[in-house]
Amino acid sequence: MTTTLPMISSPALVLSVGNSLVSAVMDVERIFFRSDPRRNSTTRFLTLNLHAKKTELIPACEMEQGRRSGSLTREQIHEQMRDGMEGVKSGIRSALHELRSHERLIEVGLGAKTALPLDVIVVADLAEPESAVLEIILPMIESLLTDEPYAKIHLLLSSAVFSDDPVLTANAGVALGNLQVFLESGEQSNMPQIYLFDRYKEGIWEARDAVELQTILGNFLLALLSGGLAQHLAHQVTQLDVEERRAYFCGASATILIFDVELLQKACAMRLGAEIVTAEFHSKIVPDPMPVEELAAEFALNFANLQAWMNRLFRESIFQPHGETGVDLHFSGLQFEDVPMEDWVKTIQSYETAFKEKQLPAQTDLIQKNASELNSEFLEQLAQFVQSLPQQTRLYPGGVRSAQMVIEQIRKILQRGQSLPGDISAIEQDWNTRIRSSLEALNQTMLLLPKPPRWFFHLPALFRKPVIQLFNLIFLYRDLKTLTDLRQACVRLLEQKYEAWMKESVARHLTDLSANWTTALDKHAKALKRLQSTLDKLQRQFTDRIVQLIASSSLFRLSALDEPVLSWAYYYGKRPQEGFRHTLLTEKGFLNDWHKSNLKTFEERLGDFCQQIYLPLSNTDLEEALHHRDGKDANALAVSMLQGAVPLLRPNFDQAGSGSSFQMRFFQCREPLTSSLYPVFKNDEQDWAVVSTDDPLVAICCRVRMMIPLSSLNYIFERGQITLENNEQT
Repeated sequence: MTTTLPMISSPALVLSVGNSLVSAVMDVERIFFRSDPRRNSTTRFLTLNLHAKKTELIPACEMEQGRRSGSLTREQIHEQMRDGMEGVKSGIRSALHELRSHERLIEVGLGAKTALPLDVIVVADLAEPESAVLEIILPMIESLLTDEPYAKIHLLLSSAVFSDDPVLTANAGVALGNLQVFLESGEQSNMPQIYLFDRYKEGIWEARDAVELQTILGNFLLALLSGGLAQHLAHQVTQLDVEERRAYFCGASATILIFDVELLQKACAMRLGAEIVTAEFHSKIVPDPMPVEELAAEFALNFANLQAWMNRLFRESIFQPHGETGVDLHFSGLQFEDVPMEDWVKTIQSYETAFKEKQLPAQTDLIQKNASELNSEFLEQLAQFVQSLPQQTRLYPGGVRSAQMVIEQIRKILQRGQSLPGDISAIEQDWNTRIRSSLEALNQTMLLLPKPPRWFFHLPALFRKPVIQLFNLIFLYRDLKTLTDLRQACVRLLEQKYEAWMKESVARHLTDLSANWTTALDKHAKALKRLQSTLDKLQRQFTDRIVQLIASSSLFRLSALDEPVLSWAYYYGKRPQEGFRHTLLTEKGFLNDWHKSNLKTFEERLGDFCQQIYLPLSNTDLEEALHHRDGKDANALAVSMLQGAVPLLRPNFDQAGSGSSFQMRFFQCREPLTSSLYPVFKNDEQDWAVVSTDDPLVAICCRVRMMIPLSSLNYIFERGQITLENNEQT
């Protein structure tokens, strides 16, 4: 078993051609930079964008996936590439210059290196028509590397076709044929190292689909970028041996084990989030009734009591409320000075007529206006109160259910403001009868009074009034008091009539208002019910997401995360839960604008809050994660990696012989000899070279078959040629 010294990844330019492999390259970029952000200074991931008006070079992460070049032929792509060749060449030259920048190399600790390798890795799917640009871009790159003695070109090419589309098979055949011509021309000063990936693996196995192939190709790209493996492989054979034996191709495969710290933090955050929702927000929580009653009472005291509503309805009115339902009216304008007794009844009747025709309609309009304003004010107060309820820390645990209970308490209060309407006409008729009887009694009493002598009325006007008043004072004193009481009784009955009328009118207003408010309350109750349902769904979603996060995306790209690792990290990074409620609701605004928010909003808010708690896990590495797995699990992972690393190319050595072909095996991680995975590789029947990398989060199992002669791959060329001939015949 051989070992290479660890080193930070050497400068490399990854250039993808076409669209089908861009997603694989982007995944590798994400994994590669996540392990060490400094790598961004020495590694660039670019892609050729053939979908623009003129071919351009852009960062791989900016490429729109899923787009095709439509009906463009290889010839049209050639022409389009030639039009944009100067721009592409300038872009590659600029990228190479940045990778060689002394300042960038100093940033990653490579500034003292006098001889530093440079890798240019081109990734392409030969079945895509876009692969035609290889015929142009390879000579271009070679010319740009003329003055780079330690530079090497690597081609990662897919010839696999998983559909029945004959055009794709023909494209792959044509591309391989053209590549063969290029390789055999003898004009290369820098022979590229070519890794071919096909659907048929070495031995008896096959790739299941394009996704599996893209995963394995991406894994091998990551292997080349890690620990200087690209340069190591490139110097295993000489260009002379390759050309003499026409052994231009290599088969390769890699399986990787990833410890994704971000996924671990997210899984821990999901578990904590689910726990917080279960403990604080779930519908199964039985709330404490005490704060519910307190909040409902506070709202009733401030906004929802009959006395406050009555005061608001009678604002600026001549009617005055008293108590919760009483109404007072005083006819201050009805005066009897200088009014003869015989005109009292007529005066009272005239005043009522004027009041009914002028003042009462104005008062009715005023009450209607006040009722409309009260409605708007109360609805706003109710909305603000209800919207604040789920954010009231004293209602927790079970704050949303508590808010719903507060709503029900308020509903009962509003229902007390509703009453069955009375018959105003009947009420008015009853009072009119009583008033008419009282006025008749007053009139009859005055008719029975003694009359002053007739000669009193022949006196001069100056003496007539005082004489009559003196007569009434002497002879009608007791009767005058009775008349005054009868008159006041008539006036009071008249006031009571309109008090009763207004009381009934206001009762109708309050009934209508209460009904309207109850309708609004129903909407708020539904909103709270939706909120509760959303939070319950959030808890289920967080729980389900945990399983997805710790699962491996592929048997060829395994995750070091499992339940024991998650459980360790969850309790290791978790802080005491006391204070979460206050922080979430008051500082982080978890339920701010809850009535306008959706599941995604709550997921982001709670997820971000919980992930902040697990930031200390950022320094955890793969070996620590493996330490918290069962020992047998670590061995099983290593065995799975070993078994999965079968090169995706099946040379036919039975027909052509193996020649000088040989296979190499590599186990790559930061400290391979002390890794928990190492015993499996050490005890394997085959010899595995160990490569120390600078990556604390990834372990790679890689197999490469070198020096595959062209003659052993005839079947790949032939299937493309046969398809091409069939297309020409049809």
